[in-house]
Amino acid sequence: MADSATARKLAQPGASFARRYGLAFASVAGALLLDLLFHHFNLPRPFAAFALSAIAITFWYGGTKPGIVAVLLSALIRGFIAEGATSNLARALYNLVFLLFAVLMIWVRRSKNALDIEVADRTAKLTAANEELRRQKEQLDGLFELSPDAVILTDDDFHVLRVNKEFTRIFGYTAEEVVGHPDLIIPEELRAEASKAQESADFGEQS
Repeated sequence: MADSATARKLAQPGASFARRYGLAFASVAGALLLDLLFHHFNLPRPFAAFALSAIAITFWYGGTKPGIVAVLLSALIRGFIAEGATSNLARALYNLVFLLFAVLMIWVRRSKNALDIEVADRTAKLTAANEELRRQKEQLDGLFELSPDAVILTDDDFHVLRVNKEFTRIFGYTAEEVVGHPDLIIPEELRAEASKAQESADFGEQS
């Protein structure tokens, strides 16, 4: 998540020119320094591998144009500084690798941007839907509480789930006294008949 936030911050239109393009120079310079460090200790000089990492970092955090700058810098440094003794064919092959890698990174970045837009769009729709549900719930709660009739909600076993203010006024119970208890309004002998009526109503809704 932090990486994504950093990428958006650097790639946004308002980000400074120096930060975005400076990343290209800094990442490629870091690759060169690592290559020189390897050379100092007589180790193989994998500048190309370091450069590919620098290119990927620049594309991801800086954007497409700074990434292309990193590709050009890497090609120049690899051809004339880091491994200047290589043949023209080897130089061309390395440049081709850099080019293909740049094309790949451009595709990856565009895919990521498209995915970010889709996620943002779906998030906005989900937020709007949740807000609409919350608004409807508030309206239903208001209608429930302001109803001029006593209203009681029960589960299938006639345990009270909720009562409105008019119920408490008419019957003298508080909400805390009835919630969770068997329905005090329907007599015990009539609950079987009420249950059948409820089942019939449920069957009618399903059909």
